[in-house]
Formats: sequence, structure tokens, C-alpha cells
Amino acid sequence: MDDNSDVSSPEILENTSSTSYTTSLPLADGNYYWSVRAFNEDNESFGWSDVWSFKIDTVAPNTPVLSSPSDNSTLSDNTPTFQWNEVSGVKDYELLLDNNPGFTSPEVQTVITENTYTPKESLDDDNYWWKIQARDAAGNKSPWSDAWSFTLQT
Repeated sequence: MDDNSDVSSPEILENTSSTSYTTSLPLADGNYYWSVRAFNEDNESFGWSDVWSFKIDTVAPNTPVLSSPSDNSTLSDNTPTFQWNEVSGVKDYELLLDNNPGFTSPEVQTVITENTYTPKESLDDDNYWWKIQARDAAGNKSPWSDAWSFTLQT
């Protein structure tokens, strides 16, 4: 196994009698390439397999920053558009919207790929809180954004 695609300077070169292998130490984030070859009972090699690759990514994306509707605002549109900064390297965002600041039973909990969201159903007049979390392709999640509130009075 190597961090070079030509596998010319292996970081791990290990003999095993098993059809699987687990590294003894954790690997750092990055791209890795690996290949195997088999030997028969007479120690004759069957040649190297094709080179395969994988990526280790344990770094969470940045936390989104909310932009609209602004914190502590009063709105008259019962289908407000929510917007936040776009975070690079993100696969999607999770939005929580609740009439309880503890987010114990969200009115809306949805996953979206854009940095904007407009509810399909009208919201009732009430006080609401909302927050966003970003997720990358490896499944790493950012911390939740600050929770902002607004009052809906139609």
C-alpha cells in the first residue's frame, strides 16, 4: 500500500496468509493505492493485481453561517426562504426548523443539496428557530450553525 499511484515506495509491504489485512496503526487522511499478489505452495508468484485506490477523509466541513431570514426578525410570508453561506466540499445540508428552541420535534427536518430552502407547506403563525449542518461525501458532519429565530405573523 502506498500514497503514490504507481505503488513504487510502499508504506506497507506485508505478507499474510489471509485474504484480508488490517493495518496495525491508523492511516492519516489522504489517498491510498494498494495491490496484492499471491504465491503458491512452492513460493511462486502469480503476479500483482490491478492497483486499487481509496481515500481516508475524517475532516468535517466548515460550519454554515446563516444569512436569511435574519435572527429575531418578524416575517409575513408563511413560506419563507432560508439561506446560508455555501460551504465548499459539501455534499448536502440538513435543515432543522422548530417552534421549540430545543429542536425536540422539528416542524421541518430535511436534507438539501443547495444553500437555500423554501418550505413546500405553509407554516403556521408562531415563533420559530432554525439551524443548518453541512455533510461531505465521506459522511463527515460540521457542527450545527448558530440557531436563529423569527416570528411568523401573516
